[in-house]
Amino acid sequence: MSSTLKGKTRISDRKQQDVVGFARGKIGSKYAYTLDNKSCGNHDYNCSQLLYCAYSIGAWIYVDASTDAFVTPSDIYHSDYVFYIKTVK
Repeated sequence: MSSTLKGKTRISDRKQQDVVGFARGKIGSKYAYTLDNKSCGNHDYNCSQLLYCAYSIGAWIYVDASTDAFVTPSDIYHSDYVFYIKTVK
């Protein structure tokens, strides 16, 4: 079952589990200091890369608003696939 918010569709529970499973599988990995972070077969990840890879592998969704060789937090923030449920101040 999927739902929509502000015209954007949420992913299924199964895809959410796959995304979380990918990210959890990287617990203990080293931090990547490189900008070439759209490669998802590494043994080290930076924060943006981990999110990008978890969604691209777990749900086949590319949460990157740019066409650069790397993904930044701003690229994810501006992605057409991302919406925010709650903002914490």
